[in-house]
Amino acid sequence: MKLITDKKEAQRIINNTKKLRKEGADSIRLVQGSNGDNYFLCRNKDESEIHLVSADDCKLQGVIAYEINKEINSAKIMAMKVFLPSDNYELEKKMFLFLESELKQLKVKQIFVDARTRAGVGDWYKELGYKQITFYNRTENRFVKTHLKNNSGIKRLANIIDPNVQEKLSSSKFKFLGASRKAKSNKLEMNRALF
Repeated sequence: MKLITDKKEAQRIINNTKKLRKEGADSIRLVQGSNGDNYFLCRNKDESEIHLVSADDCKLQGVIAYEINKEINSAKIMAMKVFLPSDNYELEKKMFLFLESELKQLKVKQIFVDARTRAGVGDWYKELGYKQITFYNRTENRFVKTHLKNNSGIKRLANIIDPNVQEKLSSSKFKFLGASRKAKSNKLEMNRALF
């Protein structure tokens, strides 16, 4: 992921992050498509959905709906839809990685998904580390993933905005962003990142 070096773009992304927080987004990460466009991945506390939102205008671009079964610490993917074309399903993969990371924080041990929609979808889930379920020697179109991990490929906003741009934005208005590496020793109070 390339660093954001344009001050106006950084300000727009920060302002849109604040807007999403006001609308109830609990967890927000920034990802980049192959075309260079920036997107937010968001999870609201009260909802069982992951949203893919354009970082430029906060428009919804995709969603994953899931359901958590707290009795057995598992989750089931109910639906996934991305409203824009992406190369090699890269945005969908990033959404799944973010979902896994969020569910791991919620103490979920395994994720189930049905792959009855299209041919080849099962292979895509296998690429993501899901195992096909066999029940009484009968293979089903259901998949499970049991080893969830926190994803380091999905970055916090303070790690994506160029440190020089952060210095320019380090006014009281953008104090929440955090300080760059150079300013950390002088400004410990600004060390806390937004996310």
